[in-house]
Amino acid sequence: MSDTIRRRRLYRSSVVAVRDVCCRPHDASCGGEEFSTSADVVFPRSGAFLWHIRGEEVLGDAHHVLFFPLGEPYRVSHPVSGGDDCTVFSFASEVLADAFASVDPAVRDAPERPFRAVHCRVSAMSVAVQQGLRRVLCSGNDAAPDPLAVDEVSLRLLAAVAEASGRRQSLRPARLRGDTVRWHRAVAAETRKLLLLRFHEPLTLPEIARQVHVSPFHLARVFRREAGVSLHRYVTQLRLRAAMERLADGNGDLSQLALSLGFCSHSHFTDSFQRAFHVSPAEFRDRLTTQRLREMSKNLEAPASVVA
Repeated sequence: MSDTIRRRRLYRSSVVAVRDVCCRPHDASCGGEEFSTSADVVFPRSGAFLWHIRGEEVLGDAHHVLFFPLGEPYRVSHPVSGGDDCTVFSFASEVLADAFASVDPAVRDAPERPFRAVHCRVSAMSVAVQQGLRRVLCSGNDAAPDPLAVDEVSLRLLAAVAEASGRRQSLRPARLRGDTVRWHRAVAAETRKLLLLRFHEPLTLPEIARQVHVSPFHLARVFRREAGVSLHRYVTQLRLRAAMERLADGNGDLSQLALSLGFCSHSHFTDSFQRAFHVSPAEFRDRLTTQRLREMSKNLEAPASVVA
């Protein structure tokens, strides 16, 4: 597979480097073996990809943050057409070790391997802060963002995803047979792929269930167990994350944006966006500054649900 990959550096300090990565594959096949040259915290913003690592297939989408270990081999494929866009944070090694040791003391004994998990679900506020930081660095109202503010917001974001990773590691799986566990994961993965393609449509539970070949009853139970949220909330989150991506790129017409993403009205979209991200769509698009971003990032420090 030959992919078109574009990388753009947005920021660099002794604490963190931030860059955009855009991948547009020519087909869905699995690419050759790759190695990460740094330990990276990766936020998929739009699209999706399958990350093949440590014998797992991890679906990278806007609901998750991925932890790319330094030097470990992996491969990537794209089950959903269109490729993907990600924001990648490369923190200094001692910063990563400190952050993940705060939730897993065993990291102190192996600071060169801070990631115990390779992915976890990401909160709505983490999405908002990551997208807001990217917007400020790319085209915000600040002519030259204050490096102290950028580093501070990046570290708050790191602390939030490290804590989310720690919570994931502490969860105890249900006592299910191995083949049942694999089936549940496969059903959830196929459902997520379907929703990534059609989240803007008015899908019904029976229609989704038919597409993934299970009953509506089993789909609702299995998906909630595997994804951590209901199907309706998952679809809403996909719509809101897509909205934030488009607003970060300067999308102007909020009413048209709301309808194109499947919201029933401008007001429904605005209310949902404000409730999830603590900022209105118009403010995020037009008036986001590093000062406002710092205020938003303080919400990462308060105990919160992992989902919107």
